[in-house]
Amino acid sequence: EFYENTFGFGNSNEITNKAHWYLGYTIVDKANFILGYMTEEMAENYAEFAAARAGALMVRAFGYMCLMEEYTPAIGSEGFDPKSELTGVPMYYTYNPGQTPKGRPTAEYCWNFIKKDLAEAAALAEDSIGFTFGRTNCEDLDAGVAYFLLARACILTRDWDGAINACNKIIAQVGEGKYGFIKPENWGGHNTGADMTGANIEVLPETNAFTCINVNPECILGFASNSL
Repeated sequence: EFYENTFGFGNSNEITNKAHWYLGYTIVDKANFILGYMTEEMAENYAEFAAARAGALMVRAFGYMCLMEEYTPAIGSEGFDPKSELTGVPMYYTYNPGQTPKGRPTAEYCWNFIKKDLAEAAALAEDSIGFTFGRTNCEDLDAGVAYFLLARACILTRDWDGAINACNKIIAQVGEGKYGFIKPENWGGHNTGADMTGANIEVLPETNAFTCINVNPECILGFASNSL
């Protein structure tokens, strides 16, 4: 009860809720601002605008995913019906600080909107920025990022076919030598000390892919190459 009252997002703890609620909607707000300029029409005519629109769609979807994961039960949870009213989070599609506050639609509606955004982002990214790789590109919001987020959204909604298709798009790049996966020796910390009984423990952070980006080719923003 103490943990739920202190850290739970679904209760009335204003201090906890305010920060996380604002975080999600600040992300959405900034993305909507950009999307007001990076319209579908502009994206159709200019590759630079297509890449920018794709990135903004990814950011908006990410913001909504944060909110959905924190404030709604997981799809498949016992007793939870995603088609029930008021199970989602308020959805805003345009930048307008003075607009009337929205109500909460169904969780199903929210997840469908998120996946629609990510599907468009993935298509735009593939046709413009593509799948970038390498340390100098590790901040790109590219097609790899779009498909990663889409795969996550599909998993969270138990859309297994959608998750497989999105993951296959990323895995296909491995065959082209662009991306790699974390090596087994870099799956977390490992004792490399001479005495394995514990008297001489040596766990180096630079060999742990989760503490050192140089050995993490799966780095989400760009999927940095194994060769760098």
